[in-house]
Amino acid sequence: SVVPEEIIDLTGLKKLALDHNLLTELPPAMGTMPLLRSMKLHSNDIKSPPKEVNLQGTTVQLNYLKALHDGKRAERVVIDSFDLLELPKEVCRLTALVSLSLNDNQVRVM
Repeated sequence: SVVPEEIIDLTGLKKLALDHNLLTELPPAMGTMPLLRSMKLHSNDIKSPPKEVNLQGTTVQLNYLKALHDGKRAERVVIDSFDLLELPKEVCRLTALVSLSLNDNQVRVM
């Protein structure tokens, strides 16, 4: 399941613990949460962000989500240096995308 996008209404949230749930996706809007600094997501099957992003911790996860969120409006996504192994499926959902940057990753599959 997906964390509801309404979570961004919790503007004072600093820590989020969602261990041992059935989560598969974090909404890109979470990248805009101004005070969120710590997320615990153990024992979930998170596919978005991809595993290689999730392994790098909360700051990288939030930066990735913010890049996707900003890309919806700007028609441009920059997801450089996230150690991605393939083009993330969530990027393919951005049908209005005009520019995509995947520099300095480990992409093997497009």
